[in-house]
Amino acid sequence: MGNIIFSKDFITVANAEITAQSTATGFSKANVMDYWHLKRRWRMDSADKSSINPILYFDMGAAKTVAAIMLDDVNFSKVLILGNDTDLSTDWTTAAFTSGELTVSCDAQTGRYSVYIPLTDFNRRWIAICVPSAASAVGDYQTKWEVGRVVLMDSVNTFTKNMAYGYERGAKRAYQDFSCASGHIERVELGELRWEGTLNFGNRTVSQESDLTTLNNLNIASPILFYENNGDTSKCYLCLRDTDYLGTVKAGNMVTGTSIRLCELI
Repeated sequence: MGNIIFSKDFITVANAEITAQSTATGFSKANVMDYWHLKRRWRMDSADKSSINPILYFDMGAAKTVAAIMLDDVNFSKVLILGNDTDLSTDWTTAAFTSGELTVSCDAQTGRYSVYIPLTDFNRRWIAICVPSAASAVGDYQTKWEVGRVVLMDSVNTFTKNMAYGYERGAKRAYQDFSCASGHIERVELGELRWEGTLNFGNRTVSQESDLTTLNNLNIASPILFYENNGDTSKCYLCLRDTDYLGTVKAGNMVTGTSIRLCELI
């Protein structure tokens, strides 16, 4: 298991700079940059596959060193990321960067298909998402391609010392109970499953504590990307941090940290 990764250094792209192969009515391409409402999503108007004609591509305005990309809540099992210095429109055969075909897995906690993709030496203006011919439709809706969110990360932080054992994670769905005069109870579900995690931090040196203070100093009202980095690329979540970090000095160069709770934005 690698050390956990987080980021708040996002590259946002305006609607006018997003190109979609096609768009179904009511599912704007700009929705992929809406970090706060996952299920607003973008939907293509078909389920065509191609390794050279992207379903979506983004003009970032200038060459950017994209460290990683997260695709959140998609309904295809394979993906290909391409990059180039110029707009290649519908034929990216000559793209300067390719990730190769990658598998998109289902997260057991949420039941959604997501993927964290590190990009090595990416420094291009345009970045594209293709659904190759090897892909299959997955998830509850399989008629046309969908993407919930696209998170482009300019940089990421990898912890120098990983979290301690006792890491808790799972998913919850809000609900409301209605009590009847007869004594019966009726229950209504409210919204989607939301991932939650509590990261525990044991003993570490004062220098290693900088991982935690860096995370804690980020704006608590802004989204952060959390990736478990344990070999399962679906374990990536766009979250809010709900708790603050406190460290207890146990010895001259040793501290014990409190837990940090994260809740997914849906």
